[in-house]
Amino acid sequence: MRYTSAVAVFEGHDEAPVSFHVTEFERGEGTPLHLHPYPELFLVERNTALFTAGDEELIVEAAHFVLVPANTPHRYVGASDEAVRVASVQPSGTVQQPTSKAALRGALCFACQREAALLSMRCSFARE
Repeated sequence: MRYTSAVAVFEGHDEAPVSFHVTEFERGEGTPLHLHPYPELFLVERNTALFTAGDEELIVEAAHFVLVPANTPHRYVGASDEAVRVASVQPSGTVQQPTSKAALRGALCFACQREAALLSMRCSFARE
C-alpha cells in the first residue's frame, strides 16, 4: 500500500504481526514527531538522515541501523543534498502512531529519564 509518493507502507494485520515502511524525503523533509507502543528499527538505505528520539539527535548515513525504543517520540528528516531513503520495521500488524500533543508530552517526560534513547549500528551487509 502506498500512502503518498514518498511513503510506502505494508501492514500484515492478523496474517503477519509486522509493519514495514519505505520512505524517501528530500533535505529538511521527513516524518512528523510521533511515537509507538513498541520499538521501531530503521535502516538508512541511501544518503543521510537526521534522527531525533527523545532529546537526542543523530546523523545517520547509508548502511546504518537505528533502533528507537518503545514510547520514545521520534522523527527523521533528509540531511543530504539528494533524497534519503529509509526503511523501517515495526513489530505490529497495524501501525499504532499517536501524534497528539498530550500523548507526546507524556512520552517526552518518560523519555527524558532514559539514558540512551537512540542506538545506531553499522549494517554488516553493507558493501564498501
